[in-house]
Amino acid sequence: MERLVRVAPRTYLLVDLADEHSYYAAAQTACPIAVVSHRAAGDLLRLDGITDPFPELTVPSNPPNIRWAMFHRSKDLQAFEVVEVHGLRCTDATRTLCDLGAVEDELAVERAMESALRRGLTSLSRLRWRSEELARPGRSGPGVLRRVLAERPAQAPPTGSELETRFLQTLRDRELPEPERQHVVRLRSGGTARLDFAWPEQHLFAELDGAGSHDGWEARRRDMRRQTAVVALGWRPLRFSWDDVVNDPEGTGEAVRRALAA
Repeated sequence: MERLVRVAPRTYLLVDLADEHSYYAAAQTACPIAVVSHRAAGDLLRLDGITDPFPELTVPSNPPNIRWAMFHRSKDLQAFEVVEVHGLRCTDATRTLCDLGAVEDELAVERAMESALRRGLTSLSRLRWRSEELARPGRSGPGVLRRVLAERPAQAPPTGSELETRFLQTLRDRELPEPERQHVVRLRSGGTARLDFAWPEQHLFAELDGAGSHDGWEARRRDMRRQTAVVALGWRPLRFSWDDVVNDPEGTGEAVRRALAA
């Protein structure tokens, strides 16, 4: 389904209602100096945690009067922070994460940050540097990112998926001990098994069954063989799905609590 949207006096563009990116393009047509930013940039960059994207852009001066888009004003957006994605000028992952906290909570920023780190779109050192550079009174985005960075274990690898990030958030929200990420166990066969999460002192581990990584019969068979080999060493398994973590966080947290106390 398509719709005409006004981008300038007596000027309209035909956009595809099913394609959010066409609205971003229309907004840049209406304001060529605008850069796709915030939630829209997170959507273009395919960052986790962006659940309700819409045309959102940053301009250096007064924004145009376009009711179907949101414009932020910033005079410190640098050229090195702008990349091209699908033919659109867009803030890079570092700047997007610095801005995202102005319109999203810490949970969403953490999910987006972990996915950016996982895909190599930015680094912890770059995020710390730029969020400190941009921090100032009255500007909330960099402060939210700095709090997320401060709470993150310094040497921890990125989570393997959005589901893994949500699992950590579920544990943290219930004040449960944070597990080690991507913990490696040496098997009797001489090989190794990499566990999604582990509490080594309790010989307890948790595997997250998200869409993609564990789909298919062969993948499930490998997972079960690996789990059996780890259990043979005296480890206790926990296994959670997306539905467990997202739709029943209380049950997930209680299962971990009981296992840690056993």
